[in-house]
Amino acid sequence: MKKMEDIFNTNDSLSKEDIKNYLSGKLSENENRAIEGKLESDAFQAEAMEGFKSVPNSVNEFEKLEDKINSRINKFKFNFNAILLTLSSVFIIGISILILFPEKDISQKVNTTPNFTKETKPTIDELSDSAIDLAKILPTNEIITSSEIIVNSPIKAEQTERLNTTINKKRTLDVIKMKMREAVKIEVENNYNTPISIINSPHIYLHELLIFNYKNRNNIKKKEVKAELSGLPAAYENTKNDPMDLQINIKEIPYNDFLKDALLDFRENNFKTALKNFKVILNQYPNDINALFYGGLCYYNIKQKDKAIEHFEACITHSYSIFEEEANWYKAKSLFKKGDYSESKNTLNSIIEGNGFYSKSAVNLLSKIETKINN
Repeated sequence: MKKMEDIFNTNDSLSKEDIKNYLSGKLSENENRAIEGKLESDAFQAEAMEGFKSVPNSVNEFEKLEDKINSRINKFKFNFNAILLTLSSVFIIGISILILFPEKDISQKVNTTPNFTKETKPTIDELSDSAIDLAKILPTNEIITSSEIIVNSPIKAEQTERLNTTINKKRTLDVIKMKMREAVKIEVENNYNTPISIINSPHIYLHELLIFNYKNRNNIKKKEVKAELSGLPAAYENTKNDPMDLQINIKEIPYNDFLKDALLDFRENNFKTALKNFKVILNQYPNDINALFYGGLCYYNIKQKDKAIEHFEACITHSYSIFEEEANWYKAKSLFKKGDYSESKNTLNSIIEGNGFYSKSAVNLLSKIETKINN
């Protein structure tokens, strides 16, 4: 009969000991990297870990329940009654999960279409590089620029942080100053008297753009094609051999360096080049939240609204909430641009009900939609 701890030990799941050691901070840097890799590749496990983090002593309470059940199982031989007891054990575990995580709605989990498959591949078919090259860029006055994103976005704080500490007050002030400097560049007035948005994600800024702080990413592998003269003798000039040989090299670049270069292209409105590099990241890390969000903005700017919406939806349902507010807002804008006023209204109403950073902007866009519908 399977022991209770074996429930944790499938090939695709974190073990109970993994969870305990990770939460207690006992693991080495490499071991932490392995755990975070599993969490990143499985949204369900990431949600489970967040549940354990949010409920004090939840793992210890689960162990006590295990001990009680295992002690009862050991008193019985493997017979019909033992089978019934095993089924009862599974039932008890299910009840215990409900007790430990009362905020989770199982019916919603069942009915919600997951953002990623078991292999963590997003249901997004990226455009080919050639299709990206052929795409048309929006007029300058319609594109979403990096400055607009920096100036018109909420200030973030992690839910585990104490907001009234000196460190966090200084960090918040630094972000406000950065945003105000950016506002001066584009001649926009903004006093930033806004509430701080609480997220579940560690974050930093690259080129003043917010990103999720993946601390232990492997290098990004990018193919580089080089053309070299083959040096064929004149006797072979009329053969089918091409005098230009294409050599493909694999270049490895640290994740943050690669992302920084892609964001610099985005900052400079080189949306096609930036998008191709975000695709490289997504090819290696299919649910990379940074590439999903900024890739979605690139798609918006090259008039690929459906692709943009897919990327924003992936950000909204992602286990990390770092871009949830922004993704909802830009999804609504994409739907509006696409002419899907009904779905845009639904998203805007959701933003307004949440009374978050973009609620006033949502009211204004909703008014525009009503005007278009009534005219």
